[in-house]
Amino acid sequence: MAGIQDLVKTLRKIASTELDFEKEIKALGEKLVKDFSKKIIDNAPTERRTISVIDSNGRRRQETASVLVSGTKLDDFILRLPKLLEKSLKDIGFTGKAQNFVQNFDTVKDANLSFHESQNKRKADRAVVTSITNQMKKLVTDRLTNANGTLSQTMLVSIRQTLQSNAVSSVPLTTTIDQIGDYIAGTPDVAGQFSRIATLTSRDGYYQFQGKIDQNLATQFGYNAYRYIGSLVDESRPQCVRWADKGHILFSELEEEIRWAEDNGSGMIEGTTPDNFAELRGGYNCRHFAVPVFIETNEETTEE
Repeated sequence: MAGIQDLVKTLRKIASTELDFEKEIKALGEKLVKDFSKKIIDNAPTERRTISVIDSNGRRRQETASVLVSGTKLDDFILRLPKLLEKSLKDIGFTGKAQNFVQNFDTVKDANLSFHESQNKRKADRAVVTSITNQMKKLVTDRLTNANGTLSQTMLVSIRQTLQSNAVSSVPLTTTIDQIGDYIAGTPDVAGQFSRIATLTSRDGYYQFQGKIDQNLATQFGYNAYRYIGSLVDESRPQCVRWADKGHILFSELEEEIRWAEDNGSGMIEGTTPDNFAELRGGYNCRHFAVPVFIETNEETTEE
């Protein structure tokens, strides 16, 4: 019989895989800068102009440099940016790594089914759980790699602004490329946005997927509580400390506990309700699990 410790062991193993994926993401930042910068240089509309610059001694001088050209051609190029970034993500190997990461969702699905079926000694509606798994695998992959996904669209907001502003100001293309590179990969003082957004997207996708399965199985098996599982650290939010110490939260207590977290805790996601608690849990970037279980209450004992 699969016990909850076996389930937690599997979930933590996948969480460790998620951490490994985060390390891979960080290592790809410079590669993305190099590849995407080349695509910009090869495709952006530019022309040679004589521009005024200030040298390191504060003196103004004239120099000839390639600059972006404002107008219809730049607008057309900007419309092509999502596909160019999508191609860069594929060319540097990030797309393949993202696809490999979401394959772990099948292991999570199997571990959940094994645990809950063994506890209840009956089969779950496996078709529903498989459907949730396949939907989330596609959703998270698209968020990370698709031209219209979360990663690309979020990054491109600032990249578009940089291109448009620098075209108007006749900033040298080399300077524009450096600015975009710093935004993507970061500087010694500022974290790169590629790593930040991709990490958040993959992490949230994994824990949201786990939560969707938990919510569905809670309904299928008529559970009445969540076991709140996960390690506590110095930075743990007040609500996570509270719920981990309690061990479990009855469904009947969820609404009150969510209100407590909103009033006394931090980082709760707006719109958290008892119906989506397993998915959103303790808030943004929460790494705890809410495993649905049946807890015998005093009321139920009295009824018997």
